[in-house]
Amino acid sequence: MELSNTISNNSSNTKVFQPSPSYVISAFFSWIFISFCMLFFIGLFGIILIPFIIIFGTIYSYLRLKSTFVEIQEDGIQIRAGVIVKSRSFYVYSKIQDIQLFQGLADRILGLQSISIKTMTIESSFGGNIPGLKTEDAEYIKEFVLKKLNKSFTKGATVNNGLFATASETQDSTENMRLNPWPVHFFKPLILILVWLIPLLCIFLVIGVVFPFLFFILGIIAVFLLLMFGGRVLSIFIQSISFKYYVGKTRIEIEKKFISSHKNTLPIFKVQDIVIFRNFWNRLIGLVDINLETGEMQVLDSANSKQGYQYEGNFIPFLDYNGSIELRKYIFDVLGLNISQAEPALVKEHPLEARKVIKKTITGTIVTLLGFFFISLFILVPITSVLFTQNIYYFGIPLAALLVFGILALVSVIVLFQAIYQYYYLKTYYYNISKDVIIVRKGVLSTSEIVLPFRKIQNVFVDQDLLDKLFGLYDVHFSTVTTMSANLCHVDGLNKQNAEEVREILMTMISK
Repeated sequence: MELSNTISNNSSNTKVFQPSPSYVISAFFSWIFISFCMLFFIGLFGIILIPFIIIFGTIYSYLRLKSTFVEIQEDGIQIRAGVIVKSRSFYVYSKIQDIQLFQGLADRILGLQSISIKTMTIESSFGGNIPGLKTEDAEYIKEFVLKKLNKSFTKGATVNNGLFATASETQDSTENMRLNPWPVHFFKPLILILVWLIPLLCIFLVIGVVFPFLFFILGIIAVFLLLMFGGRVLSIFIQSISFKYYVGKTRIEIEKKFISSHKNTLPIFKVQDIVIFRNFWNRLIGLVDINLETGEMQVLDSANSKQGYQYEGNFIPFLDYNGSIELRKYIFDVLGLNISQAEPALVKEHPLEARKVIKKTITGTIVTLLGFFFISLFILVPITSVLFTQNIYYFGIPLAALLVFGILALVSVIVLFQAIYQYYYLKTYYYNISKDVIIVRKGVLSTSEIVLPFRKIQNVFVDQDLLDKLFGLYDVHFSTVTTMSANLCHVDGLNKQNAEEVREILMTMISK
């Protein structure tokens, strides 16, 4: 394949790429945008600095262009970069978790793409970024790396070799993958917002007409609601016209294309765990968000490439619940993993202790009261101090006493709510295993369900916090390399015997 900006190299097995000269033009417009944004922070004085920022920024971008080289080698990809401080990063193909392509507005006009090579190390969040490549070069690098990834998997996999090897030979591309095979329902949340927001605004209007002294306050609340949910409606609308996902035999691609363009390519065999989220509002309309975790380090700010974009994770939003289950099953089928759950369920064999409700009620109440205390510190305390020094009565009862009674009533309501919530949280807490995975589902109003393949789990341990010791409870923790699994995957509130038995079960399944 002949590429215009491929640099000749002495080794026939190595291809070397450099950012396109058009990258300097793209960077020039980026520096102009950054310079004018500075006016909002440093005022009109920034006008003096703008020419210097643009000139030196453009010179820096040119020097970066000249000092950045991407070497495609047989065993991995090497990135040499740096203007003042030189760096040389090497990424073995088998350790790459996913690949991301990004285009800003200027990049789209000039036919450029930035590529990001992601591993599980934080270094890849910075050293793996290659800005300003020609689109055909970025696509070539992506496809070449994915082909190497597939080969490394089929050589080292112990299951499903034949199926995946056959799929790898046909090498997925966007053209032969399925577009949105399980539909994304953007219109349902929009309808939900309108269904309750419009009647609520009408009620505000009626109350404001009947009680004119409340009209101003209700008007402020209505404007706040319109701004808040209007922004949400706009966000969902932009998602509906910019979001796509593609499913193939060896990979999944998630694309967001509006003013800028961001495409994330996930090799299926790199998936560490899968999380299905159902927040309260989505549950009302039967929708979920699904997150495919690969364990790559997330780029929060690509300052070096002046793109300033934020990576939001591998989410596919607003699928119906059955669609998310089918997508999850498809991925695990490709991986050759059996997710048929054991009977009786692990939660039945090794149940949580009822006294966990008391422990969680105590901790939940303390946290809530501390929140109320800090919020009301500058409101209730001054009012209370004034009321206690004056003889103000209401229905023959001192107003200060009514205030104290109101605080006690609030505390009682909080304790009652926490007890009811924690009771249902315990009843709905679910964990179980299959031959190849463990499943954890938790939540009352909003729920999460995460599935971890045993072969991906990195650690299992039992611990106790201070209140656990007081109540004789134990927690079993287990996770893959992902932050999400570390946050969601623990069986919280077992007695000592059950905790040790669950740990032994997990260790046995992992060792197999």
